[in-house]
Amino acid sequence: MEFETESLFIRKVERSEQDMLMQLLTSEGADRFFSRHDIDLQAYSNTFIKGKRRSKKQRASRFRRGYNQGYGVFEKSSGKMVGIIRFNFFAETGRVLIGRMIHPDFRRRGFASQLDIPIMRFIRDKHGIDEFSMYVKSDNVASNQRVQKNSVFELVETVDTGIVGPGTTETIKINRYDYALSE
Repeated sequence: MEFETESLFIRKVERSEQDMLMQLLTSEGADRFFSRHDIDLQAYSNTFIKGKRRSKKQRASRFRRGYNQGYGVFEKSSGKMVGIIRFNFFAETGRVLIGRMIHPDFRRRGFASQLDIPIMRFIRDKHGIDEFSMYVKSDNVASNQRVQKNSVFELVETVDTGIVGPGTTETIKINRYDYALSE
């Protein structure tokens, strides 16, 4: 286990749990989690799967080069995978981008907002970075409302990604939320 909250534990996903991970990545609304619609889910799932052991120096180097780091989110009481969390470092801004997704069957229980401060502390303790961003597609009304109401992140700007959405000619717009961990 990497870290835990009151009702969740966060760790790498075992190969034996890959089917659960794929169910989550293909669940209703999962497409709102991805910034691109042409993503290879099988390759992307490897971000979350427990792989070969790397040294602390190798892990830090991969992180600083912007590689996605991903973890499964599990409910303590049932042991079920309820979501995922991923993060990566953007050297241009010196910020860490955090993304989290809770499976539809486990939403509205406060799991997503439970993750914010613990994941930022985990990243700060492991990598020494305390500036964070979260991006939410601007048309994802429910997620934007949850971030604004239930998290520590504050809306900074809306950005046009220049990426055309599936089945449309319109580009995808995203809201950027920032937070600096001071404790």
